[in-house]
Parts: sequence; structure tokens; C-alpha cells
Amino acid sequence: MKTEELEDYWKSQDCIKPRKQELKEVYKTNNFNKRNKRTKPIKNILERRNELKEKYTNAEKKFNEIFTNTIKNVNLYSQFPIIWHTGYNAIKNKNFYLTYYVDFIDIDNKYIFEIDGGYHEEEKQKKKDDKRDKVLKEMGYKVIRYTNDEILCNPNEIKKKLINIYINH
Repeated sequence: MKTEELEDYWKSQDCIKPRKQELKEVYKTNNFNKRNKRTKPIKNILERRNELKEKYTNAEKKFNEIFTNTIKNVNLYSQFPIIWHTGYNAIKNKNFYLTYYVDFIDIDNKYIFEIDGGYHEEEKQKKKDDKRDKVLKEMGYKVIRYTNDEILCNPNEIKKKLINIYINH
């Protein structure tokens, strides 16, 4: 992707993009750190987002339906990439980034809704989720988690929780 195409993408998606100087660094090198498997070129980020959107779970579909029917006039984005600048290595003269894909995000109100499957109950995954939540909170977001069972079995309870969140905002 060319620089202009990426800029157009960020504008059209109303995305949270890295600071302008960081983007220039990314454009110059056209890649991140090849040795760090957790970082990816921007075009791969967009491809991954599209993959995730195609593989919606039943709980994610149901949550999206509940949200759009309950909360009006709020833009909810799904499988949204949030790029986080993790640091700069002066020796290698490179910036390092992590990309977190959140299930649903309300950018205007700074809410992130995560829909957790059964594997989120495992200790290893809980630690990853906690670390990720901490980073997202540092960025100013409030992370709200629901389990698949909560959404599929108690949609009315989810509606009440959403109404309560947006009324008390």
C-alpha cells in the first residue's frame, strides 16, 4: 500500500492511528522489526482485521445485534486494530509497535467491549488479557468483558448492562 492509500484508509475508518511522526517512520522503512513476530506491516494489519470480521462467532453476532438495537446514535466498530507504540530502539534506529484487535470499540465514548470464549478462563490467557487491558486502560479506554454464555443465554441482561453503561456515562 502506498502512503496516500494508508492515509485514506485511516481517515475513512475514523481509526486511532499512531502519531504522525511514527507513521512517517513506518512509511520510510515499510516494515516494523522483522525479528519481532508480534509486529506486522500495516497492510497485514488490515488483512488480519478483514479475516477476523469474516470469522465472527455467534456471540459476537448476537452482541452486535443487541448493541445496535439497544444503543442508538453510537458508532460501534468491530475487530478494530489499535496500534500501540511500545518504544524506540536507538541502537537499531527503529520504533516498535504492538497491534491489539478489539472485538468492539466505541471510539467516541472510549469503551471497548470484549466477547470472551471459554479459553479466556485459562490462567495463561487471563494473564495475557490482564496485560492487554492494562495497556488499553493506559490509552484511556474502559474495557468491558462479557462471556459467550452471558450474551447467548441472557441477552436481556446484556441490554440492561449496556443501558446502564451509557446512562451513567
